Amino acid sequence: MNLSAIPIQRHKEITLLFLKHASLRNGMADEAAAISLTRDIESLGPVFVHAARLFSMRGDLVPEALLDHFSAMEPQSWVTEFQEPEHSETIEQLVEDELGKKISRGFATFDIQPSGFSGSGQIHDATLHDGRKVRVRIQRPSIRQRIVKDLDCLAEIAAFIDHPSGRGQMHSFSHIVERLRLTLMRELDYRREAAAMTELASKLEGYNRLKVLTVVHEFSSSRMLTTEAAEGSELWEIPSPRDSATAKDLASQFLSGYLDQLLIIGQIHPEPHLENLRMTTEGQLIITEAAGTMSMSVAARTLLRYLLSGICERDLNVTTDAAIRIGHLKERRNAMDRAAFEKKASAALHHSRIRDVLQAVAREASIAGFPFPTDLHRISDFLRHITQVANTLCPSLNVETFIRDYLREKMRESDAHTVRFPSPSAA
Repeated sequence: MNLSAIPIQRHKEITLLFLKHASLRNGMADEAAAISLTRDIESLGPVFVHAARLFSMRGDLVPEALLDHFSAMEPQSWVTEFQEPEHSETIEQLVEDELGKKISRGFATFDIQPSGFSGSGQIHDATLHDGRKVRVRIQRPSIRQRIVKDLDCLAEIAAFIDHPSGRGQMHSFSHIVERLRLTLMRELDYRREAAAMTELASKLEGYNRLKVLTVVHEFSSSRMLTTEAAEGSELWEIPSPRDSATAKDLASQFLSGYLDQLLIIGQIHPEPHLENLRMTTEGQLIITEAAGTMSMSVAARTLLRYLLSGICERDLNVTTDAAIRIGHLKERRNAMDRAAFEKKASAALHHSRIRDVLQAVAREASIAGFPFPTDLHRISDFLRHITQVANTLCPSLNVETFIRDYLREKMRESDAHTVRFPSPSAA
C-alpha cells in the first residue's frame, strides 16, 4: 500500500481519537463517554460512520455500552466541507467527460447551481432537448477521493490489528473492512443504482400508489445519474389529515412493497429516507433514489423470513434455529454453546420492537461465536426507516402489527406451496 497516498494529517486525527478514547477498550463507558466517541467518529466522515455501524451488531468486539450509539449513527453525517457545492468548472468538466460532448449539446438547459445534495452527489435541474425535465445527480470528486483514502487508512489499521502478534487476528478485521470497501465502492457506481431503480420500478408495478423515478440511461454513467424530474412535495409538507383511508392505504402499500423487496424479491433498498421520497397531489409516493441497493439470495432471505417470523411470534426455537443458520459457524459448537445462546435470545425476545430484538439476537449470536453477515446491520436500518416513513404517512398505523401480520401471511403461503413427502416409517 502506498503510504504517501494517505495524508499524514488523517493518520494523526485517527491516532488522537484512539488515544482519547483508549479507556473504552476495557468495556467501561458512561453515557457522556459514549456520546463523545460517537461525535468524534462522525467528525471523521461517512466511511468511519459506516464502519462503526458495521460493528453495532458485534457484541463480541464492541463494549455493550457503545452498541446502541453506533447503531444510531447516520451514514449521511457528512463533514461541513462536503455541504459546499463543487466549483462550477469542475461540474461542467465532469458532465462533459461523462457525456463525451458539451453540456449544451446534451441538455437544452442545465442549472449549474445545485438544487440540493444527496449522499456523494449534488443535484442539478436540467431539461433535455426533447423537452423532458430531469434531475441530474453529479458525484462530487472531493467526496470520492476522501472515501477511497479513508478506506485505505482503515485497511492499514485493520492489517495492523490482524497481525499475527496481535489479538485481532481471530476476528479478521481486514475482512470486515474489505466488505465495507466493496459496499461503498458499489454505492459510488451510479450505474448500479440506475439498474436497481429500473428493476425496482418493474417489481413494484402492482402497487398503484408507489412509483420509482424513470432513469434516463443515455445520460447516466458511473458518476452521473439522470432521472425524470421529481414531482410532488416532501413528506413533512403533507397537509393533514394523515389518518384518512387514503393515508392508511398509502402507508400499507409502502410497507408491503418494501417488505416484498426484503423477503420475496431479494433486492433491498435499505435506506428509504424521508428526503428521498415525495408525495404527489394524486396521493402517489415517488421513490427518487435507490442508493446502496443490495441483493439477497433465496436461501438468505428464506432464513431471514424465518428469523423475523420467530421474532414476531416470540418463538424461541424458531428464532434460535434461524439465527444459528444465518451466522457463520466457524467450528463445531456443543450443546452448552446453544443453551447459553438460547438463554440470551430468550431475554432478547422481551424487547417490544422487532428491530430491537433483531439487533439483540445478532449481538448475542456474535458473542456465542457465529456472527451474522456484516450486511445484516442494514436490515435493522431498513426496519427503522420503513417504520419512520410509514408513521409519517399515517401516524395511527401500527407498523409492528403490520409487519407481524405480513409475515404470518407469507409463512402461510410458503407452507401452502411446500410439497411434503411421506416419511419412510409412514410409507
